[in-house]
Amino acid sequence: MKKFAAILAVAPFALSAQAALATPFSGPYFGAEVSYDSYEVQADSVDVGGYTISADGLSGNGVSGGLYAGYDMAIGTGAFVGVEAAFDYSGASISASGTDGVDTLSASVKARETYSIAGRFGLKFAQSAGAYVKLGYANTRFKTEAFANSTSLFSDSRAKGAFVYGAGLQTAVADNMSLRAEFTISDYGSAGLDDDLGVNGIKVRNAKSSVGLSYHF
Repeated sequence: MKKFAAILAVAPFALSAQAALATPFSGPYFGAEVSYDSYEVQADSVDVGGYTISADGLSGNGVSGGLYAGYDMAIGTGAFVGVEAAFDYSGASISASGTDGVDTLSASVKARETYSIAGRFGLKFAQSAGAYVKLGYANTRFKTEAFANSTSLFSDSRAKGAFVYGAGLQTAVADNMSLRAEFTISDYGSAGLDDDLGVNGIKVRNAKSSVGLSYHF
């Protein structure tokens, strides 16, 4: 009798744990991620104050880390929608240099803090695993610097918005815990370079690969 009573007492907790593992795509969550940023510049040769810099195809890579929080809502038994906010700090930078035959101009653009918000839509392909697409907006602070020989021309810091899109895979790994792998593209347009360098036509985008661990409430 006592054993039966003990089983009844713990049964709700056992069922709750199984439900949490079976439906990781419903309710609030927060997590941490490690990412690899790959920034790319698309532009023709750029003239700045008599100096010429070949900017097309320049890239800058770096590791970033961040935190995110969101809320998912189940749609039936096989789909879900959600919204997510995130903060990341990047170590990626892009640099270039050029010469007029006498003096040398060098410039760099470094990505720093990024704040973002995005919507998710996903389909479950197993009881506790699924795939999703992601659409949203990001705002990143870029630090820009330029030097003529060893003389500083300017040093500036400003934020630029981007349209973000991508996809990911997510699976439960323990009660209330899930692991995800994600790939997103952020299109920054000019990324603030038009204002900082006084040139036009520069396009910057970031391809971000990340792995995150989430805790679900």
